[in-house]
Amino acid sequence: MDVTKSKEIKANDSSNDDEAFLLAMQVATSLPLIMVLNAASELDLFEIIAKFGDGAHVSPTEIASRLPTHNPDAPCLLDRMLRLLASHSLLTCSLRTLDDGKVERLYGLSPAGKFFVADENGASLASASVLHAQSTSIDSWRRERQTLRMILLKFPSIKGIKFDLPHVTSNAPYYPGIEHVGGNMFESIPQGDAIIAKRICHNWSYQKCLHLFQNCYKALPKTGKVIVIDLIMPEEAETSLTGKYVSQVDNNMLAIHGGKERTEKEFEALSRASGFSNFHIAYCVYGTSVMEFSK
Repeated sequence: MDVTKSKEIKANDSSNDDEAFLLAMQVATSLPLIMVLNAASELDLFEIIAKFGDGAHVSPTEIASRLPTHNPDAPCLLDRMLRLLASHSLLTCSLRTLDDGKVERLYGLSPAGKFFVADENGASLASASVLHAQSTSIDSWRRERQTLRMILLKFPSIKGIKFDLPHVTSNAPYYPGIEHVGGNMFESIPQGDAIIAKRICHNWSYQKCLHLFQNCYKALPKTGKVIVIDLIMPEEAETSLTGKYVSQVDNNMLAIHGGKERTEKEFEALSRASGFSNFHIAYCVYGTSVMEFSK
């Protein structure tokens, strides 16, 4: 077989694996879509957008102004919900650059979304989504993280430190090459040449993440780096498998932890604000990105 064709086949196989994995994860984590669709129906979000007129694209702030709430975070929370609906083609989405350089998303009704707006008889699919949501329950689970163990299997000369809360490390199983250290990451971080932060950022607010990475900066040598393993939220609402999956996880974090997924620009801004001089995306697989914050 031609070497070039062999490489192309391998690349296609890898791409197909990514697509298959993301589709499986999208189905497995589809509950947030039902929850968000239910909330959107109860808040009359489709109706509110429709009242702006045919073809109108409106901002989350404009939509929030039509709701009976004084929550200053309402536009931000709505944006995350609307982005998920747009990734499933129930809304359309466009971008607008503001005077300060920030990007704002604007939302409009898609052909499918119009079925969630009451017709002349007062009927819509909104009632169906509410009924479906009421018959659904939530289960949560925890998965053992094996990242450090896998690294040591590949590179046994590396010394690893598993850093977690004291009550977690006190019951952690022994593994050759791994030292278990208990503490609070918002107070201090054990020193090392590199620090891995896997699926941590989406649990916390910007200020908490900033504090965490500032502590990481202090714990690293001049050539040190933080390796951040996390999902990256697309800037615009995407209908791709990755866009749907990340937006579903984002709304799951909103409902359970009060956390959020972040865009590439937000991760880069976080790295700069923490004192790091270089931000780099090293790899992306199965919708998960490996980012480096270097001194």
